[in-house]
Amino acid sequence: MDRFYRGLTAGMVAGVPMIIWGHGAYYLGLGNLRFLDWAGVIIYGSLPETLFQVVYAQIAHLLWLGFLGIVFSYLIPKVTSRGHIGKAVIFGYVVGFFTHAIPVLFAVPHLAATHSQTVIHNHVGGVIWGLGLGYILRVLDH
Repeated sequence: MDRFYRGLTAGMVAGVPMIIWGHGAYYLGLGNLRFLDWAGVIIYGSLPETLFQVVYAQIAHLLWLGFLGIVFSYLIPKVTSRGHIGKAVIFGYVVGFFTHAIPVLFAVPHLAATHSQTVIHNHVGGVIWGLGLGYILRVLDH
């Protein structure tokens, strides 16, 4: 597997625990948006409503995580390949920060005003994703 496919695989596989966390937090009332809702608003302009929209938004979210995994895998050689997990956690948190900042800056409906619990549960999801991304990349690189 080359760097591109290692990043894609690591990003998507690391997305599974993140998505599980996100759904759990959403259904326990710890936030008002699921991760797939972010993708759904970007794709459809509104929250996903039908089963098809929910499934497609979830797939799009996983592909987005795969893309971010590719970006991170290409950044690793630029900043040394030691400490994958720590760097991936920071990367996941920073991506989460910008994921919240951009909709606020552009006043994206449904995403511009989120509850503080949603922000926290999304950032925790980003850290979970970063942990998985770093670990999986470290395993795939050896």
